[in-house]
Amino acid sequence: MRFSVGNCRFEISFWFAAVVCLWLFMDTSGTFLAGICAAFFHEAGHIAAILLCRRRIISIRLSVFGAEIRQDSNANESLKRDIAVSLAGPLMNLLLFLIFWGFSGNPLFPFAIANLALALANLVPAEPLDGGQALYSFLCLHINENTALRLLEWVSFFSLIPLGICGFLLVFRSVYNFSLLFFSIYGVFYLVLKRREALRNF
Repeated sequence: MRFSVGNCRFEISFWFAAVVCLWLFMDTSGTFLAGICAAFFHEAGHIAAILLCRRRIISIRLSVFGAEIRQDSNANESLKRDIAVSLAGPLMNLLLFLIFWGFSGNPLFPFAIANLALALANLVPAEPLDGGQALYSFLCLHINENTALRLLEWVSFFSLIPLGICGFLLVFRSVYNFSLLFFSIYGVFYLVLKRREALRNF
């Protein structure tokens, strides 16, 4: 589904809508709904930072791999603004976690936990997460882009491997919770596919 609001194009993939509807139908505890709300505020944090940096949002695409926000930014702009935009989403989640953390035993408590989980996951210094994008911009402040990209790939790999091990252990210690394991596998596959595409273009 595609539509426009002003000069910004929105695209919602069929599989994104199907997965969300399925999980909402199966979610009897409200955990997934809390996660969706946390994700909404996460992206709202990115959008707010982009607008504060006086950049134009070209398009927003929602897929099963998350939200992709394309922005019109000048290549000569400060990389510090790129870092701010990348970290705005996790910081929004951390702020909401601190606000709602005191509501233990309250229906809003799962929302606080969902915000904390989303913030910590996105702060992992690995592509294509916010932490990885912020790290790449930070490295580009001190070294050339090609060296920064290669260094980020190594940091991403060595960040995801321990998470994969923890996710594997979590499967057996938390009534088959596969979330962390799937998260790590997705990150590794992303790095492999990106490396293949780079070699093909080379």
